[in-house]
Amino acid sequence: MKRLRMIILFVFVVAILFGCATGRDKYIPDHAMKNPADGVSIPHPVEAEKAGTKKITTFTFFMNPDLWVEVVGGGGVWPILGSDGEKEFRSYSWMSGISHWGDFLLQASFQKTIQEIAYVKFISYNRDAGWAYKLNGEKIPEDKYDPKSFDNDPEYRKKVFSEFGTNFEELDACWKTYFRSHGLNLPEGISSVKEIELGTKEWETYKQKVASMMKSNPKMGNGEIRSSFLPLEEFKKVAVENPGFNGGSRFVKQGLNIPLLAVPFASTSIIIAAAASLAGDVARAGINDDYSSYYARSTVLRIGLKDNFHTIVNVYKELLRERDRIINER
Repeated sequence: MKRLRMIILFVFVVAILFGCATGRDKYIPDHAMKNPADGVSIPHPVEAEKAGTKKITTFTFFMNPDLWVEVVGGGGVWPILGSDGEKEFRSYSWMSGISHWGDFLLQASFQKTIQEIAYVKFISYNRDAGWAYKLNGEKIPEDKYDPKSFDNDPEYRKKVFSEFGTNFEELDACWKTYFRSHGLNLPEGISSVKEIELGTKEWETYKQKVASMMKSNPKMGNGEIRSSFLPLEEFKKVAVENPGFNGGSRFVKQGLNIPLLAVPFASTSIIIAAAASLAGDVARAGINDDYSSYYARSTVLRIGLKDNFHTIVNVYKELLRERDRIINER
């Protein structure tokens, strides 16, 4: 256990020193979150009520650790697209929690009934949509997803959805396999997909869950109310920042810790929290530019840090496996 903790400290700090590659101009597809406010907030549930929505469908899927490079303030929001071969459906997902075995989870919400999107194939993306992910958390190979071709070639787009998209039946099968791999069998009828009718008790519970995770409720210039995990004053700053797709943006500023702020890591081992803090100090010492983008493909590529987060998540999972081993031996 001690050795694992020291490994994470060493790998994280060393990788920070050499992981800050200079970015380059890249194509930003239509489905990227080009409005910075979208990356740190979602429409407040009251907006669905104002729109006269009758039902929403929400589902939970796996977050690839790559997305940690775009976490800010301990949370994040990312784009998700669905296609049934003819129509497309666009929405958002947000970091909603962590499994018992150390996998971070995303929750998506669509203002549609289950019936309307039952056979839709969904793909998740990082914030600037330069990378794409299956709902089981696997990254779609970069030679299989080209953002520009995805935008401009309808046949290519259909092929990507067909090959890598996940529908609800496949998502539930994925969850069953996941639990089975950890020695548990889900009861029949259990699904990660929920249809919620507005005005019901279940709707009130959903609203309370959103409110507990996103306590800030900024009102936008167009009158829209949003829910954000950032305090209001911090939201005001971040929501107007330059995304830094091709400008002079950087990902570190004075006094900013590397965005690994998840409580589970700190509670598992103080050394892991210390590693993140130390890495932030190292990065700040080497880079003096202002932080002005929390997108993966800003001029200094945040995506260059992704291996750090994969390492930390893997070590964390190893610690949890050790926890379970000890429990089972008692």
